[in-house]
Amino acid sequence: MFRLIISLVFIFLLTGCSGLNAYYDYDGSVNFKPYKSYFFIGWGEETDKRLSDFEKQRYEGAVQKEMRKLGFELAGSAEEADLVMSLVYNLDKRLRTRTNGTGYGGYRYDGWGAGVRSYSQTSYTYSYLHGTLYCDLYDQKMKKLVWQGFVTGITSPDPQKRKEIIPTAVKKMMMQYPPGKED
Repeated sequence: MFRLIISLVFIFLLTGCSGLNAYYDYDGSVNFKPYKSYFFIGWGEETDKRLSDFEKQRYEGAVQKEMRKLGFELAGSAEEADLVMSLVYNLDKRLRTRTNGTGYGGYRYDGWGAGVRSYSQTSYTYSYLHGTLYCDLYDQKMKKLVWQGFVTGITSPDPQKRKEIIPTAVKKMMMQYPPGKED
């Protein structure tokens, strides 16, 4: 029974927390059509403690690929770019509780008494890591944030799985640029 419970918790950890969710926000007063080039200025603070150099390179490569698909060129410097991009990776430790209950029996009355009813409940609490990648795009001339996309649920203890997740996560996030486009 103990092995079954541990196996179920492990399977849930692998599948239940792996969903990718992408969101965005933007400055509604900005016209996004003139933007044609970007420059990557680097990673946000603390990212070095959360990602290896290999993973940062994978994220950067995936972002470059998606930006090319959107028609952007990588500028030679921040001054030459229409947009300046920074990436931030955040890693949170979260708790989740699962409760399972079983019951049987019912109510019976035949003049001699009532029937038996039984119910048991078991709760499991476990921790897991939850990763979020933020992509900030700043208008170079106005020096202000014009678009932010982020994708959550991009953590796996398996390096091979992370290699597979990164391009998918970045693609899902960048599908939301430019804002207001027809889906």
